[in-house]
Amino acid sequence: MKILIICSHPDDEVIGCGGAISKHSEKGDEVYICVVSEGVSGQFAGKDAIKTRRSHANLAGKVLGIKEYFFHDFPNRCIRQVFFFPFHYIATILIRDFIG
Repeated sequence: MKILIICSHPDDEVIGCGGAISKHSEKGDEVYICVVSEGVSGQFAGKDAIKTRRSHANLAGKVLGIKEYFFHDFPNRCIRQVFFFPFHYIATILIRDFIG
């Protein structure tokens, strides 16, 4: 089975679904994560912080058995104002590619 989890920020997938991710991975299911925002612009500055968050997500993903991350890097601070557009856009593209 393929599992697609869509979350706002890197680490939301682990906090919200870590147990389910681990359980599905152990069963042999393929787990994919779509991260909508870069997750740092509201707290930290610079591209290094984005790289660090991605690196940490990928490390957690290896522990949990996540097959692949899709990072989209929409601005964290604007996610409420623009959430519908990135969510609709990303969901459309991912679902097309995921199912196809």
